[in-house]
Amino acid sequence: MKEKTLKEFFDNLEKDPTVAPQLEYYRALTRLVLEVEEERLNQNISQEELAKRMGTKQEAISRFESLGQLPGYNFLTRLSKALGGRLSITTNGDYAFVVPKELRPIVDKCAKEKEMPTEDLIEDLLTQKLKDLQYTMIKQEKEQMKFYEKPIKENLIIENNEEEYATNLLTHDNNMECAA
Repeated sequence: MKEKTLKEFFDNLEKDPTVAPQLEYYRALTRLVLEVEEERLNQNISQEELAKRMGTKQEAISRFESLGQLPGYNFLTRLSKALGGRLSITTNGDYAFVVPKELRPIVDKCAKEKEMPTEDLIEDLLTQKLKDLQYTMIKQEKEQMKFYEKPIKENLIIENNEEEYATNLLTHDNNMECAA
């Protein structure tokens, strides 16, 4: 039997129509559990070691990771600290972003050089990138409008001296009947 990661397990559960509505309710918590388990494993920390760092029992970590019990704010704060992080809760989940672990040293170095908090740097970088994207989209839309404003003949690419044929197609009134 092939072992599954926790993410694969949850992905499969999301496909189950009887479980999916419950998962939607627990979506943010599910993502947090996945993040915590991944971080715990990346740091090579057992549930028991994490529990010690938090001042709780291994069973509490197990219940959390299996979604057996809803965690409180105090538990989540201690959990974040025990993993070397800081808890952040937002109502803007669709727009919250987690910097991939391998890119964090770059972000940290840049924030330090600019003497600004990491979260401010990330916000500035993301905002600038989105503005650049918006500018590119507006530019593309303007180019599309220019294309559509040109007379049709100018938009055609004529190969092999077929200009006369193309002109006839554009000016000829085709009264084709559809076969029933």
